[in-house]
Amino acid sequence: MTRGRPVFEDGLERAALSGIGWTPANISLTPFNTIADPNPWGSRGDLRILPDLSARYRATGTGAATPFDLVLGEHRRA
Repeated sequence: MTRGRPVFEDGLERAALSGIGWTPANISLTPFNTIADPNPWGSRGDLRILPDLSARYRATGTGAATPFDLVLGEHRRA
């Protein structure tokens, strides 16, 4: 399961230091992108996605007006 958010390239360095806020349903998310029901936690939980700039992939030959630019990261509980 992969989750993410868009970040403008000029904000990527800052995002790599502080992370990107993401408020998911935390451990209640299922592989089918739904909130498990019943669950004792509801949809609470705040995470930070920390981009790993050494895990960046950029492809310019996609035929699109802008390149495909992906940075993998890991999540941490805020």
